[in-house]
Amino acid sequence: MRLRRHQKPIFLFLAVAFALSFIILGVGSGNGFLGDIFQGGGGGDSAIESVDDAKRKVEQNPGDPAALEALAEAHLAAAEPVEAAAALEQYVKLAPDDADALQLLASIYAQEAQEARGLRGELQLEALTGSFQANAYTFPGSNGFIGALGEDPIEQAVSNRVAARADEALDKASELYAKQIPVYERLIELAPAEAFLYVQLGEVADNAGEGEKARAAYRTYLELEPEGPYAEAVKAQLAQS
Repeated sequence: MRLRRHQKPIFLFLAVAFALSFIILGVGSGNGFLGDIFQGGGGGDSAIESVDDAKRKVEQNPGDPAALEALAEAHLAAAEPVEAAAALEQYVKLAPDDADALQLLASIYAQEAQEARGLRGELQLEALTGSFQANAYTFPGSNGFIGALGEDPIEQAVSNRVAARADEALDKASELYAKQIPVYERLIELAPAEAFLYVQLGEVADNAGEGEKARAAYRTYLELEPEGPYAEAVKAQLAQS
């Protein structure tokens, strides 16, 4: 069992394109990255720019946070979360106190990880249903049909490739969970009293295989909110670890 949260949308494009929803925590100035988006564009522009226009501005001013902010917004508007995350990664290096941008970056990683895990499940099912069955096939070079009980070597090779892709999807999901860890650690630095941040950190650390970091985050949550809304779920998670 993994801890899960009830969420609400923070960004229209992601919510529509990827069914992505997250809670906006009360951290940061409230006038940062997401505020600009909701007001109709980043960097003071009246509307979100095209990706090409935003790219040109970044090429002209690679160290300008506003240009990177606009590029991330443009990629999100174009339903390109991977590219948006890359722009956000550069943006938060220049604007490390923008809690809204950090939350959005974490949310993109989370959505990509969820999709990778979903793909892994589909591939695992495909590998299982495509194998472990008796098949009759013709041996090359033989005269006529020879009934052979066992696994078709072609089918088995395909199944092995599917299984390998499933493993790759799981590795990708783990990498994406690991990417969220420093993001939540930075958010905790900005708002150390925000109890739910520790639940988020614990969950992504748990999914990334960082058990000790996850347990430490869960314990901190319980210290802050021993009777909080996630206390029982966190206690159950700690008991299983």
